[in-house]
Amino acid sequence: SHNPSADPPEAIHFFDSGPGRRYSRAGRVFARLIRRARSQITLSMAYFLPVGAPMRALLNARRRGVRIRVIVPGKSDVPIVQRASCHLYGQLLSRGFRIYERRQRMLHSKAMVVDDLYTLVGSCNLDPRSLYINLEFLAVIRSRRLALVIARICRFEAQQSDRVTRRSCEKRSRWQRFLDRLAWTVRWWL
Repeated sequence: SHNPSADPPEAIHFFDSGPGRRYSRAGRVFARLIRRARSQITLSMAYFLPVGAPMRALLNARRRGVRIRVIVPGKSDVPIVQRASCHLYGQLLSRGFRIYERRQRMLHSKAMVVDDLYTLVGSCNLDPRSLYINLEFLAVIRSRRLALVIARICRFEAQQSDRVTRRSCEKRSRWQRFLDRLAWTVRWWL
């Protein structure tokens, strides 16, 4: 079906990122790669709280019909970040994102696969602190072979996960949803 010889040559690019406009490359790297997506994006993130350019790029990708799958831990070691993420799920699910919460163990991966060709890996989560404040290191690799391996790992993680639905979000009590919304309002400081 796919002709590998039609792929661009394999390549790897490294990016460092840190606080301050000139150095916060992580958000730009994520956004640029997401904007390239034509068919699918898989994200496996310990903390998933996209903001700014990456968030806009994800929403635009969905409008273009890109399938987006997000795998996150079912139980986070930072509950307030998880609350803010829960508030976001409703918006994302209504736009056709597929979200999976990993059962049993904490998910530490930080990976994104775009169109089974590009893989982004590194120390960076998709959350405000990682994108704009922390010192982070990322690699963007153009390699179909690597992308297919990482995508296979992500598929396994999704199979060990519970799919988040609109109904499961709505089942949260009014008090839980209030706390989720409160956490979301302070997302830039988490």
